Amino acid sequence: MQPEKSIFPFDLQKIFNSQNQEIDRDDPKYSNYQEKLIKNTPLLFSSDNRILIPENYSRSLLTSVHIWLQHPGMTNLYYTVKDFLRIENIKLKCQEVVENCPNCQLNNKTKYQYGKISGFIFSDTPFDYISSDIVGPFATKDFIDGEFHVKFWFITFTDICTRWSETILLFFTTASHIISAFETAWLSRHPKPSKLLSDNGRQYISSEFSDFLLSKNIIHIKTSVYNPSSNGISESINKGIKIVLLNNKGTELNNLSDLISKRLNFNRNRILGCSPAELLNQYSAFDLGEKGSCRRIEEVVEEIKKKQK
Repeated sequence: MQPEKSIFPFDLQKIFNSQNQEIDRDDPKYSNYQEKLIKNTPLLFSSDNRILIPENYSRSLLTSVHIWLQHPGMTNLYYTVKDFLRIENIKLKCQEVVENCPNCQLNNKTKYQYGKISGFIFSDTPFDYISSDIVGPFATKDFIDGEFHVKFWFITFTDICTRWSETILLFFTTASHIISAFETAWLSRHPKPSKLLSDNGRQYISSEFSDFLLSKNIIHIKTSVYNPSSNGISESINKGIKIVLLNNKGTELNNLSDLISKRLNFNRNRILGCSPAELLNQYSAFDLGEKGSCRRIEEVVEEIKKKQK
């Protein structure tokens, strides 16, 4: 589901209090700054429409954003927020936040080996070509589950052009459950794709799933049996999902899909040069100043084509 503009991980009152305590609006160095009313809260923005975060609140705010984004690394955190927050030495502060995060130090050291990725998967048309994968099983004992299941999985569907992902929690992984998840997570929310990429898992190669795709006129593309990791998009997503689960033990199972969405859709994607949410919606959850300078799909597609030449 695409995010609305009202979603952003900031406590506006804390920003307001911090600006009032530390900022002298009569100081000449703030002469080019402007005040904007955000949800009835007057806040100070720089001339390039980045919200001013004073020193006394900067690390606390970056820590909150880091947790909201589901514990990205320093580079991802920095590039996700740098265009929207006016913070002195923001790159160094992002590094400090990640290095001092107990969860990251404990959980993000795990190395996931997926093998060599062959080729580069790309589409220049939004929602035309999607990728799907199943990750798991995971033990329910680490989470709150009111239905007393023993294990669970996640199935993901990702638009290869925008990298926007939908994630569904599964307790069973039969072909019929995969079809139901595809209809619920993707077909009911987005345009029907013409192609779907998956591995050779038994659910995906079953006659039931094949017949379903045929009935929808969707071409099924399968990764190599000898190198299932060739679907690099899904493998990267699976790594992100595992990090979210490690950092949220004790959480209700039904809340995990939303947390995974924050990790996958709101962090900067290296290939896109922005987050999937920003590219798809032309709006960033961090853009309180409404800079209106989001990257456009046509621009990203052209850059990727040049790199492939």
